Amino acid sequence: MAGIEVFNMMFEIFIAFLMFVSGLLTYIFRNKPNTAIGFRFGYTFSSKEAWVKVNTFGGKAFMAFGVLLFVLSLKVRNILIFFIVMIAGVLLITTYGYKMAREIVEKESLREPAFGEPKPVEGINVKPYLAIQIGALAFSIIFLVLSWDRLPEIVAIHFNIAGEPDNFAQKTLGVFLFPLAASLLPIALTYMAKDPMMLRTAPKMSKKGLKILAEMMTIIAIMLAWANVYLILYNAYNFHSNALLSATLLGGIGLLLIETFRLLLAAGTPE
Repeated sequence: MAGIEVFNMMFEIFIAFLMFVSGLLTYIFRNKPNTAIGFRFGYTFSSKEAWVKVNTFGGKAFMAFGVLLFVLSLKVRNILIFFIVMIAGVLLITTYGYKMAREIVEKESLREPAFGEPKPVEGINVKPYLAIQIGALAFSIIFLVLSWDRLPEIVAIHFNIAGEPDNFAQKTLGVFLFPLAASLLPIALTYMAKDPMMLRTAPKMSKKGLKILAEMMTIIAIMLAWANVYLILYNAYNFHSNALLSATLLGGIGLLLIETFRLLLAAGTPE
């Protein structure tokens, strides 16, 4: 077995172990709501029944999924297939848990008498933000496909303060799977802003705060896409510019700091 295959298998086994342990901890702490372990939706924090049922399901599901991934890591030596199965499984379990929690809370609300006018927690229109984020991700993937044959098997994925590469990975991981996984996080968080009860802190946040959160996630998505494009430029075309790298990094960090300050001001303020 080649060195890259051994590395990929060890990485897959680690992910499988991580899934199993996450499920085990979720199951162990399923009976008492907490802020560290388990399915921490706004809905699960709103109902003890939802917390217990969803985390019981989630704990068992992630333990079973971890075992499945472990078997897959031994039987299928294709990290792309493993990664697709991993993402699909996490999304499926999480989505089902969310729907379960929401259904329980909605049923409980129907059993309780209503006083005064209902005040639902409003989300925002996330379509414009998602369009930009998905567009940036799509651009980086298209550029990757066009440049794939020019990339070496081992690519640089990180640079030190002097602009010299100091970390490397197999190209399927370094310029495809890792960047794809990182890019899905801001997209997922932006999507959650359409239903604030999917987020723990959203019910305490104004609609303006949710918009700022979506703006922050869009900036992060663009930065991640640009970072991957830069890695492709460096590894496939030998393009490197310390000035450009520093300018984009500092500019992105500056924008995020501004947005973070705006978010702190908006959190908890009335419309």
